[in-house]
Amino acid sequence: MKTFKMLAALGALVALGDAPARAADGKTFLLTVSVSQYPKLPKFRPLDHADAAAQKLHDALLAQTPKDKREAHFLACSGDPTNYPTVKKIRSTLAHFASQARPDDRVLVVFIGHGFENRDGAALVAYDSELSDPNSFLPVREVVGRLKAMRCNERCVMVDACRDFRDDMSVKEVNDYQDPNDALRKAAGVLPQSGSTFLVQSCSEGEFAYERPDGAGLMTERLIEAFTKPGAADANADGQVTVREAVDYARKFVRDDARGYHRAAQNLADVSSGDPFVLAKVDRLAPGAAPAGSAVATKLPLYPTHEIPLGAPSSPARVAGTGSGRTDRPIVNAAINGIPHNTPTGQVLDQLNRSTWGPGIPNPIPGQVRQYIPQAGAPLVGQIRRWAR
Repeated sequence: MKTFKMLAALGALVALGDAPARAADGKTFLLTVSVSQYPKLPKFRPLDHADAAAQKLHDALLAQTPKDKREAHFLACSGDPTNYPTVKKIRSTLAHFASQARPDDRVLVVFIGHGFENRDGAALVAYDSELSDPNSFLPVREVVGRLKAMRCNERCVMVDACRDFRDDMSVKEVNDYQDPNDALRKAAGVLPQSGSTFLVQSCSEGEFAYERPDGAGLMTERLIEAFTKPGAADANADGQVTVREAVDYARKFVRDDARGYHRAAQNLADVSSGDPFVLAKVDRLAPGAAPAGSAVATKLPLYPTHEIPLGAPSSPARVAGTGSGRTDRPIVNAAINGIPHNTPTGQVLDQLNRSTWGPGIPNPIPGQVRQYIPQAGAPLVGQIRRWAR
């Protein structure tokens, strides 16, 4: 009898080890942030399709969660002004989650909007962000830090925003979420001993996050597919989509979509600690059926989510003499505006391929324009040649 009890106990331990960390009665806390308007930052263009795409992803993440087992907040630049995605509202919602989440719960955060990278890391732009207030931007590390400090066992942050370099924008983290009485959370950046934390970003450091022709971000669109379409991301055909399966699916297609739609590079970046957990349940494929999912893009280049050209608006003096010879690529025009008009074409092309482009252009990344030159081919080079000499 004792032997039987020991074997049963061991079996129970093995079963617990294989089971998801979140218990059946755990609650899902979801914060979806869609920033489509920037009244204090006119250099960032409005994102007309962001709210609709964010709503689809929001609904997909809640589809299998009973209403009494979830608390969801959707912040967008429409409807009730008290739910506009201000930096204060975002921080207060995360603080509320921290006060409510328990070990069996999960906390999910989705951000869709503009972002950038500077010497302090990646940062997100809120509805009320402004250049004069570094606290009005939201560092990605702060969002992750707030989730790490929560008592829940499952945490995931999904960010669809650019990470191009912008040294003209200062960011300051608001570190008011660590409990000095808790030794585990006393040191910044220390992950809890149990549970899982995932950060998924739509592009890698220095890259732009691109859109589909209908305006939806490439990563957002593919995550919606991963969580809703049978067989799209369910790699092991078990009817469930884990964070890792969703990320791997989106990574593959976003890379190809960026090449197809934009002739550009966009590579998902993710950092994780702990085991992947299930985010959605999907129908299993019938034997021999092909996985669902959209075809890879094969269209001509469009423009990225981030506002281009880089830097401040061009002054008349800087664009004098360009006339109708300027190109149809705003990012190239931004670089050309910093180069004397009569520069030989060869030198212009050489300058476009450098990390420092000339006066008035704030530290653009190496190769960002290089994507447009050889891949766009002779038409773009011809436009540059007509502009130069």
